[in-house]
Amino acid sequence: MPRIPASWLAALAPGGRLVTTLAGTGLIVTTDKTEDGGATGRLEWERGSFMTTRTGDDYPPAINDVFATANHTGGEVSISPFPVLDVMQAWEVWSMLSLTVPGIEHRNGTADDGSRMTWMLHPDGSWARAHTARGERTTTVYQGGPRRLYDSGDRFSPSGRDRQ
Repeated sequence: MPRIPASWLAALAPGGRLVTTLAGTGLIVTTDKTEDGGATGRLEWERGSFMTTRTGDDYPPAINDVFATANHTGGEVSISPFPVLDVMQAWEVWSMLSLTVPGIEHRNGTADDGSRMTWMLHPDGSWARAHTARGERTTTVYQGGPRRLYDSGDRFSPSGRDRQ
């Protein structure tokens, strides 16, 4: 679910427990119904997720168009001091990006020369392409569209927190 419906909490008996994931994240939410009709909860340490259900024509084809643009467009160039991260394997970063930029999608790859690449894509046309050459620690980042997606992830890095 993208959010916990109030009807789910209303349906719980006092002392009842609700456990769910938030769509697009690796976050597990545990909530307990209190005697006064409220609820208290937390994010669990362990991660969990489910593939988003899609049927028929509801898969957003625009993402493939954004991916094609990201692969063939120069965009604004910057250098990140960090190597490319496989966001889908770093569940904390993946979850926070999904919450701060709903709809973001990630793709990763390795070139024939061993260099690592990642793409961040959004249905609004925003994209980022990042490349860490083999043996390098810094990343060249190209971005385009209305948002700077790579910069959204940068705020979760140690140097990014210093800028907030």
